[in-house]
This record gives sequence, C-alpha cells and structure tokens, in this order.
Amino acid sequence: MSNEKYFQWQMTELNKEFKLTENFFSGLAEGEVWVKVAGCGVCHTDISFWHHGVQTKHALPLTLGHEISGVVVKGDAAWLGKSNYSRSASMW
Repeated sequence: MSNEKYFQWQMTELNKEFKLTENFFSGLAEGEVWVKVAGCGVCHTDISFWHHGVQTKHALPLTLGHEISGVVVKGDAAWLGKSNYSRSASMW
C-alpha cells in the first residue's frame, strides 16, 4: 500500500469548527492493520481540549476520538473483514 488517500476531521483551533484534512498513508508495519472506521466516540477529555483549552500532549492539529469501531480492510489476511473496536486506537 503506498500513498493511499484518507481524510480526518481535525481540531485546529480552540472553540472553532473542525477542518476536514486530506492525508496520504504510505504503508503498514508488521502486525498493523487498516481499519475502515464506522464510528468514533469522544470523551470528556476530548471536549475539554476543544472547548476549555486543556493542555494536550501534541501540538495542534489533532484528530480527536479514541473509541472507534470499524472493519479491517488491509493487513494480515487473518484479520481481513473482521469487525474491530478499540478503546485506545487513534491517529494522533
């Protein structure tokens, strides 16, 4: 997989609307999979980053949300087509 396009809604400023950004993904490392996200939850900490200026570990822009669900679409054949959910997967 090389230079595949994907999109993210990113927080770029405090209290502002998120921006849709286009990104390119260059590949998977051993043991990783690509999940087509069906839904994502945000927690009170994410809301606090966005609306209350709580300090983040990384500089903006940020893609908030870390409780995702979806289906594995690339990677190890043993995982392809399987549903996935994670309490800690993210694209920070």
